[in-house]
Amino acid sequence: MFKISKILNILHEKKYSTNEWRILIGSWLNIALNIYFYNNYLKKYFPKKLEKIILSESPEKHFPPLDYREFFKLINTKKYQLYLLKKLILKNSFNYKVRNKNTFKIKSNFTKILYLKIIKLISSKKTLFLIRSRFKLRQILQLILKSKFKILPLIDPTETYNISGINYNKEKRLKFLGLFDKDDFDIAEFITEIIPSSYIENFLTYEKIGKKILKKPSKVYTDTAHLDDDLFKNIITRVRLNKNFRLLIGQHGGNHRIHDQYVTNYHDDYEICSKYLVWGKPIKPKEVKLSSIRLFNINQKDKTKDNIKYNVCYVFEALRKNQFQADFKRNDDYIRSLETKKIFLKKLKKKFIVRSYYDKNRYENQINDKKLSKYLDIKLGLFKNNKEVLFESNIIVLDYMSTMIFELISLNIPFVLILDRSNEYLSNFGKKFIKDLKKINLYFNNPARAVEFINNLPNDKNWWFEEKKQKKILKLKKNYAYLSKFHINDWYKTFKD
Repeated sequence: MFKISKILNILHEKKYSTNEWRILIGSWLNIALNIYFYNNYLKKYFPKKLEKIILSESPEKHFPPLDYREFFKLINTKKYQLYLLKKLILKNSFNYKVRNKNTFKIKSNFTKILYLKIIKLISSKKTLFLIRSRFKLRQILQLILKSKFKILPLIDPTETYNISGINYNKEKRLKFLGLFDKDDFDIAEFITEIIPSSYIENFLTYEKIGKKILKKPSKVYTDTAHLDDDLFKNIITRVRLNKNFRLLIGQHGGNHRIHDQYVTNYHDDYEICSKYLVWGKPIKPKEVKLSSIRLFNINQKDKTKDNIKYNVCYVFEALRKNQFQADFKRNDDYIRSLETKKIFLKKLKKKFIVRSYYDKNRYENQINDKKLSKYLDIKLGLFKNNKEVLFESNIIVLDYMSTMIFELISLNIPFVLILDRSNEYLSNFGKKFIKDLKKINLYFNNPARAVEFINNLPNDKNWWFEEKKQKKILKLKKNYAYLSKFHINDWYKTFKD
């Protein structure tokens, strides 16, 4: 990060610190480096088989992505994955023969520009701006009134300004490449090939737009806008030069601290923020334990149901054949995941339902319910997409880390987690979480042990609501899925400090 920060400062004639550049490019660079070193891993352990497959393909050529969002979308497609890996294998990352191309366009939304002007008129130096906060409308209104209009919501900048097209400048990229040391040439070529134009060609344009949106905000809260909104990141990079500026970041997913900090965005999030507002026990100085917005809003609905229809509900993740990004967090694939499910369901002696992934076509090559039912040899009618089945079942089974685990803890719904720890890149915090689950028989390393435990459970929830068990569940809530009865007041006090 230090080297690339220095180079971008020279390229754009800036004096940003490493952490200022971390705001702008950190989430992209984290993935880019994972791809580069992932390829080195593949070459070391599976050179003949995988290289032969990759080199036999003829992936289409790609211009560098427009921004982080386009980059993230591309890396989850098979064509782009093959394109990157083939270039890495052939040591031909940067295409010097590609001509310059500029179809870059910016379209502003009149209604949202008007809203922005109104917000700027009523804001002051003491205003805290909420961008992608996950608060519901009534909660935002409460915060506005409590603060006497010193807390105000902003629309995502990329929703206000619709940016599209390609802007590729070969000369500027060659200049960028030339600023790297010769020892870093291989990785520098790769980075030059895939770095979004929002950080190279369009950097100054984004800066000008950012100044129109917010000139000098003093305090901002978000949970994900700092990851994928390049216009917002440009604003924060610039205003962070003001020593009084404060960026508050909220934990946006239950497992965000569970995996190793260098395979998630946790490390960058922590480095760039003034405070990191977490769902459970703080583990670092800048962390503050605060009632989870996401979990609190789920808990606002009465989900208790007396009419239990199923003994077991098995929750499936989005299974896909090219889980490229998932490999950076877990050494896993869809075949192993299917085998886990097959072993469990084959030995299960209770009535069950499968809760399939909610978004049917979110990923390329996502395996549909029909194919899953055929492979697992279970009836298609046992697949339900409705979230209500979670509340119509005695126990929930999951075999992957997800925010749903923390939702279940928060809602006090019985569950078990099946997970082979050897395939997960867990942080020390994550290892402690697994250990805590194991102590109360909620974690199993393999499906055979999990199904044996569930087969021996009574066909009701009484075992879960025993006093001793509930005390331990309450401890899990406090450490990993904290909620407060004074939710909005607690958030208001944190924002006011």
